[in-house]
Amino acid sequence: MQTLIQSAENLKTIANSISEITFKNWYTFSFDCSYLPVIAAGENCWDEPAIEDIFYTIQRFKQPVLYWFTICSHHDSKWVYDRVLTARKAVHRKFPALYEYAGDTNVLYVGKVNRDLASRMITHFGYDERPDQQGLQLFHWARNMGLKLELNCILLPQECKNLTYFFESQLSQELKPLIGKY
Repeated sequence: MQTLIQSAENLKTIANSISEITFKNWYTFSFDCSYLPVIAAGENCWDEPAIEDIFYTIQRFKQPVLYWFTICSHHDSKWVYDRVLTARKAVHRKFPALYEYAGDTNVLYVGKVNRDLASRMITHFGYDERPDQQGLQLFHWARNMGLKLELNCILLPQECKNLTYFFESQLSQELKPLIGKY
């Protein structure tokens, strides 16, 4: 019981230290899915010109990160939703939850990691050698669509790692992503 009380006290301390400044460490990366490189699963995608700037930066992110993908091209969200739905059936990889289409949004997905954002993005880009790793799998369905996305990242202090689920949930409620739970 004493452990639970101490944990609650630690959580209060962390929560009290969170301020607007906590959410100011923000990065945005734009990319065109049409230029995602054709490489074998498990091969190093970090050096590929279309995404090397992203990976060069995010490989240093070892702390908790909230992130979301925003659709920046002219594509209608229902059209993108239908493409993902088709890909889930045709591509032998694990996709995030896909519920009934909930309406127009330009946010594709909201996620979080407690460390190593680069590894998570390998899966989202569709280059993970393990097909059972859940992610957007962009290479497998978005390459020939002209889909342009932004990856937005908020770096959080290490002390917030136990709160990332809460922050992800709150951000998802606000942004209402096309794919994933909220």
